[in-house]
Amino acid sequence: MCIRDRIYAIGDYVLTNAAETVSKWVAEGIVEEPTLWVNVTASELLRTGFKQRVREVIAAAPGVALGVDLVEGPAAVEKTVCDVIRSLALDDVRASVDGLGDSYSVLTDLSRLPYDTVKLSRDIVSRIDDDQYSRGAITLLAQLAHRAGLQVLATGVENGAQLELLRAMGVDAIQGHFASQPITADEMRTRLVSNEWAGRGSNSS
Repeated sequence: MCIRDRIYAIGDYVLTNAAETVSKWVAEGIVEEPTLWVNVTASELLRTGFKQRVREVIAAAPGVALGVDLVEGPAAVEKTVCDVIRSLALDDVRASVDGLGDSYSVLTDLSRLPYDTVKLSRDIVSRIDDDQYSRGAITLLAQLAHRAGLQVLATGVENGAQLELLRAMGVDAIQGHFASQPITADEMRTRLVSNEWAGRGSNSS
């Protein structure tokens, strides 16, 4: 087995086990209608059998919706990639494009691309505390995305002050250490049961 195939196998294993875990939480009443987001590369998205594998995972994990997160770049707007995203959407699989703010290759295509969520880059989010230009850029990006019918998620959010600023700029959801440090599935289950994230507001994801 070559290195690439090993990487694909690891990705399949992680996806399957994560979906099974979240589906159990749904059955236990711990979460309702969750969406499990997984990072994928363009090459993984285009590999033979990927769409069928996704369908198998969805069928085996009742109550769990799936989303694929593609890193922004030239591949995000390629026809072959977009065709796969559109095909997955027929099975109610969501899709996001990552890194908005690092480059602007996607901006002119927002209205015609098959993504439903755009993710602001960690770099631009990290500057909002003291950089008026970054705050203005995020506000503009959020407005453009919303006009195209997309949700906006900010990555790399570190504190409550940033969360409040991002809310004011029109950002819909966040990721980052303010929401949570990396944790195990068992730790996440404990936090969900205790409703630990309730105080972070509905804009946490």
